[in-house]
Amino acid sequence: MGVFVGLIGTFILVVKQIQNTGFENSLYLLLVVISAICYAANVNIIKYRLQGISSLGIALGNFIAIAPPALIIAFNSGVFDLDIQSEEVSYSIGYIIILALFGTALAKVVFNELVSISSPVFSSSITYLLPIVAIFWGVLDGEKLDWLQLVASIVILGGVYLVTDRKKTRPN
Repeated sequence: MGVFVGLIGTFILVVKQIQNTGFENSLYLLLVVISAICYAANVNIIKYRLQGISSLGIALGNFIAIAPPALIIAFNSGVFDLDIQSEEVSYSIGYIIILALFGTALAKVVFNELVSISSPVFSSSITYLLPIVAIFWGVLDGEKLDWLQLVASIVILGGVYLVTDRKKTRPN
């Protein structure tokens, strides 16, 4: 029930986005749906197929798998032609390294550990909070928050509550 409630809140946000930008500009929302499907598959694979592998090992395997396409993109983007002596470039590389280590690698290991010690539904319920975080960053960037977005956020939080509420799973 909680997953369904969260999906309703997310659907409200998607419809609002389509109303604001038009359907042709909102086709990228399809990528969000595809990523959600991949995310669900990922959580279930980690929980049920990779149970004997450490969280660090799973994360390392993920990064090894994405290294070849990432390097191809890097070589074709001209990133290796940048002047590394430039202050702007060196600061940017430093921040990218910090983001990669703490925002991606460490988060991936912690998430893999969460999946291994809990259920896939519980651990993936965190993704319902992503639209709320996106709204927060949009408001910080000067976007207007309307009542429908606020209601959708509350519905999403209600769905997360229903998914994670342990009282429902206890026997009477």
